[in-house]
Amino acid sequence: AVVTTVICLLLGYPAAYAITKIRRPAGVMTAYILIFSPLLTSSVVRAYGWLIILARGGIVNWGLQTVGLVESPVRLVFNFTGVVIGLVHFLLPFTIFPIISVLLRIDPALKEASSDLGATRLRTFRYVTWPLSFPGVYAAAQLTFVLSMNAFVTPQLLGGGRVLVLPVLIYNNITDLHWPLAAVEALTLIVLVWATVFSSNLMFRKALAASSGTP
Repeated sequence: AVVTTVICLLLGYPAAYAITKIRRPAGVMTAYILIFSPLLTSSVVRAYGWLIILARGGIVNWGLQTVGLVESPVRLVFNFTGVVIGLVHFLLPFTIFPIISVLLRIDPALKEASSDLGATRLRTFRYVTWPLSFPGVYAAAQLTFVLSMNAFVTPQLLGGGRVLVLPVLIYNNITDLHWPLAAVEALTLIVLVWATVFSSNLMFRKALAASSGTP
């Protein structure tokens, strides 16, 4: 969940920032459709699609071998790498849209004032855009992390039962009729999710209070 969240933020923030710079409505609509498209299919269909793409004879390995980056096919499925790729593809829209909504609410006059005072684009981003967009980044990170922690279909199919995240462990113990262990694992997952949400909210409020100067 942590790895997926970090990758989604590294990919999602630049994508969201670039979309807010598009001036043509048709371009914005096209970008929204492309981002939203992974959510239009079921998780099972997405997972099987990635199984085909990432297989030893899939298009990814074919491309890597064609350009000479690898000599033999790389194993990209039934391991941690495949699970992360599948989760990033599914959860990236949940990262991008909260950030876009915050970036669009930033007053352009603030950036213009920063530029008029001699700040470069990098300094304007660092001291104006980034701090004002941080609530959206926080919301995106929290949503992505929680959804990733609770994901089952993608780790089960792309991990091939070898990537033992908590939802997969719960499923395995239920099918093996280990009800007490499955119940403990389910309770652990619930506690972890709530603890993550509570602690992150607490840290965010403290950081917000510190930045605003309130006690």
